[in-house]
Amino acid sequence: MMNKIIIYSDSNNIIEPQSENVLEINDISDYVYGYHSIQDAIYNKNQLEMIVRDKYCLNAFIKMQKMYGEEKIKIKKNYYREKIEDIIDMKIPDYIKKDDLIGIDFLEKSKEMNTEKGGGFEEFVLTNILNDFFAYKSFPIKNILSFFDQLDLDVIKNNKKNKLFKKVFKSKINSWKKKTDDELILKLIDLFLSDFKNLYKNISTYNLIYTYPENLVNKLIDKEYMFIKNLNFKKDGKKRDNILNLKKIEKFIEYYLNTKKVKDIKSGEIESIIHNLSGNFKFEFNYIINIISEDPTLIDNALLTELKTKYKNIIDYNDRNKLNNLIPPDRPESPAQLDSLNEWFNWLTNQYFDYRFWLENNNKEDDEINKYSFLYSSWLFENYIKLLSTEENVMPKIITSKLGDALEDDKTIIIIMLDNFNYKYADQLIEIFNKKSYTNFKKEPILSMIPSETYINKGTLLSMNTFEVDEKPDYNKLCENIGKMYSKDAKYLSTIGKLKESEIKKNYLYIVNYLMLDKTLHENQNQAASSLPNRIKNELEAIVQIIDDSINDTNKLETEVYIIPDHGSVKIPSSRMNLIPGFDEINIIDDGYRSVKISDRNLKQIKKSDQDFYYIMDKNRFGVPHNYLIAKYYYRFKETNNSFYVHGGLSPEETIVPLLGFKKDNDNVEIELPNLNIKTKSIRKSVKNEIEFGLKNSNPFSLNDMKIELANSEMKCPNKTKYLEAVDAFEEEKILFNKVEISNNKSTITLLVDVSFNYLNNKYDKRYKFELSIKSIQENSFDLNDLL
Repeated sequence: MMNKIIIYSDSNNIIEPQSENVLEINDISDYVYGYHSIQDAIYNKNQLEMIVRDKYCLNAFIKMQKMYGEEKIKIKKNYYREKIEDIIDMKIPDYIKKDDLIGIDFLEKSKEMNTEKGGGFEEFVLTNILNDFFAYKSFPIKNILSFFDQLDLDVIKNNKKNKLFKKVFKSKINSWKKKTDDELILKLIDLFLSDFKNLYKNISTYNLIYTYPENLVNKLIDKEYMFIKNLNFKKDGKKRDNILNLKKIEKFIEYYLNTKKVKDIKSGEIESIIHNLSGNFKFEFNYIINIISEDPTLIDNALLTELKTKYKNIIDYNDRNKLNNLIPPDRPESPAQLDSLNEWFNWLTNQYFDYRFWLENNNKEDDEINKYSFLYSSWLFENYIKLLSTEENVMPKIITSKLGDALEDDKTIIIIMLDNFNYKYADQLIEIFNKKSYTNFKKEPILSMIPSETYINKGTLLSMNTFEVDEKPDYNKLCENIGKMYSKDAKYLSTIGKLKESEIKKNYLYIVNYLMLDKTLHENQNQAASSLPNRIKNELEAIVQIIDDSINDTNKLETEVYIIPDHGSVKIPSSRMNLIPGFDEINIIDDGYRSVKISDRNLKQIKKSDQDFYYIMDKNRFGVPHNYLIAKYYYRFKETNNSFYVHGGLSPEETIVPLLGFKKDNDNVEIELPNLNIKTKSIRKSVKNEIEFGLKNSNPFSLNDMKIELANSEMKCPNKTKYLEAVDAFEEEKILFNKVEISNNKSTITLLVDVSFNYLNNKYDKRYKFELSIKSIQENSFDLNDLL
């Protein structure tokens, strides 16, 4: 094969020599040197590359080509174009001329530009200069909001004089128009070109309110843009405050909702109202909650689920509680025929408690349910002594009958004696333990001693003695006795803080006293800074956290945790009937709300007629230190109201408590780090932006105690840190940062996001990086038709 002389035509001076051996012929004075170089190369059969920038020299070399033949001299007039085609591996359309490629450093830039987005040369240019939606063969109507979000008018304005950009933009618009005969889409494209900002604003508005009736929508959509109601595009519920007047939108929605008077709403209408709600505004949620609270029969479980889904990313823990308490559970059947403890356990845990606690949460009264409670209390009192002798699920027998096997092994056992904890919060505590990756292997009801007081129940639990109750039990000594029985070292801890301070050892028994729940429930809820459910949640989370921290420091000793409450409690409104007479003539040793101590002498003075109001507990018969009067029904010896809880009585809420067992296995922990993907592709200067992420957990257990933080110092945001209690197994959570401002004059920013979390007691952290484009604020004055 004969060596070639290659001459590159470069009249526009855009080709850079790729090596120092390439000759450059810049003007006529270089002609003689170029002529002799070509002759020498032909004679010596050498390879020669030459860049010729002078047209007279080029014409002379073309004559030499005709003289010596193209097999010896090859002249490349379109080298720059061919070089670009070679780099991007695609053909440049014929309507793109050489001059269109000049002056934009395209050859160098093309090395960095993405060539993997699909499409031809036009799509290659537009997707790299603007956004990926220009790769679509048809106008991206389905994703029009994302398309507009990513469109940077500042970039377009800066390229107005770019011949290449203008040609391919015009070609793309014409192609989109040819792809459709739909008049609405053609109109949409025309408005996209002539009035982009108003089109963007109206579509963004409709995106927030499309669920509402047409009369409201028509007030917020400009007349010229009513046709967008007939467009089929994805709604995302984002509040684009860079383009919208959100206060105006909220004002119109609130006015519309306020025309719907609560008293006038029928059951058939509530479904339509809930469907209409956008799910984008908290005031909508508050509005519907107020309606349903007035009449819970308006809603069913399907509508409740719709509300939870719509407002998932807006409502907090207290709001979710409100939702959960809207619909009453199934009403319990009459327990009149029940005559064994197991039958009562089954009825109470499967029927009664759910309904009773729903009544309590909603401050409602139900005389029939109160009578059911009285049936249980009377049965319990009549059968109490027999139950203590024959049943295993009673407080004095729990250690031996329910924990005996575990105590006989060499595993470590932690018992938390929760003061004042009934079935109301049992599932919540299980959920908190589950989020820390504990398995709940035991949940069963146990019967408290009566009266339902602390010293009686904790004393009999630890003494394992039914009829000998010490008024001031020595918990340290009682724990030591249990340890000796099971050949374990035993330690009594008076507070849970001491568990945190202790070194957890193998084959040890730790018995922890926890009193804070009792204190919280006895407090006046009207004077508390936060709601009772929220404070109970915080208390339970604190308990689990300390337990978890303590177990994490054991080098993975096999450990089981048991929750054993001493008694429960009940909230008795002042309106509930109370027929207990005064005690002016009786010497009360120690008074309580639901039970009182009296002397032997005064016990004999109790009138037979008064026994309709309370049970008489003779210390000689029941083996307690004192004689007690225990209020029947929901009567009480002191005034009560809805602001606090009391105990000492025989109601199911006071005497039936859950025994819970938990364990955890941390061996061979494998984790897939969470997938954090950014939904927002760009932000704008000089406005408050919204940045959205999706965080996916692909693990079989929850990711707990998650912290997501924007780490860029040049970003301002009222709250740069978001916290998630947990992301459940195989679930994805939406994370939204609002009112983000950028103090950066560049066109892009590397967004840094720090994520930390806990998985199966192991802590992890990872920094994620995302490239985010920075765009200018939209302006009315720019017309995209200028590019056509």
